[in-house]
Amino acid sequence: SVVQLNSTVDILKYPVICLPTEEQSTVIGIAGENGVAIGWGIVNSSTFEQPDALQQIRLPILDPLLPQCSEIMTNDRSQICAGGIEGHNTSTTGSSAVCTDGCNLLETLLDFHTIGVTNFTTNPVPDGYGNFLWTNARYMNAFYHNPLAGYYTVLCSGEYILYADSTFIIQTITNGTTFALSSLFACAAWNDNLLVTIQGELSGTVIQRTTVTIQPFTRTLVNLYWSSIDTVILTTSGGTHNANVVGGSGINIGIDDMCVVI
Repeated sequence: SVVQLNSTVDILKYPVICLPTEEQSTVIGIAGENGVAIGWGIVNSSTFEQPDALQQIRLPILDPLLPQCSEIMTNDRSQICAGGIEGHNTSTTGSSAVCTDGCNLLETLLDFHTIGVTNFTTNPVPDGYGNFLWTNARYMNAFYHNPLAGYYTVLCSGEYILYADSTFIIQTITNGTTFALSSLFACAAWNDNLLVTIQGELSGTVIQRTTVTIQPFTRTLVNLYWSSIDTVILTTSGGTHNANVVGGSGINIGIDDMCVVI
């Protein structure tokens, strides 16, 4: 099908989705890979609300032999089973999200492993990393913490993660420039049901906002796909201390593998 746009679009700010040829159809949907779903589907299962804008989400592909998949699939050559198998809201989070192989070709991966420090100390994320200004964001070696903490759970690549104890801010370095935040992995460090509010701003005006709930022992994939923003503010609150964590307490958060377009 062909869609005619009513205004020009900078395609470099959006991920490319490739359709397979018939010869490639036998390798569609390899379990453990990440897939992208795009369309105008229902966004609220209670009200059956449908969006005005085209929606996109990255989801983990599941084994079609899983009972949750085989019960509803009729043809594994033309159908893919993907999403959170425990029934979580996959529009924002993934249940025990599988680490992906990084970002797509148009995105930049921020894994906090390439900053340069190779010991167990914690340090502020330096301005300039990823071409951003960072406020109240720190990074550390995840192996510094006992595995019984969310800092260890969230690690996807390398050895380092970003962490913060309440609020941190990401901004573009140059005034008048924007970026896109596609996704990130997150875990609460110590608290069950930690609330995370993320908002995207442009010139001081909030244009995107969402709140997700994260856990210390479940890695959550937060899909955003926000574009044309110059600031992201992430704030944590609430939750209750998990009795099984070791090493600390509070509303801290751990983040790894942010995908951005700059």
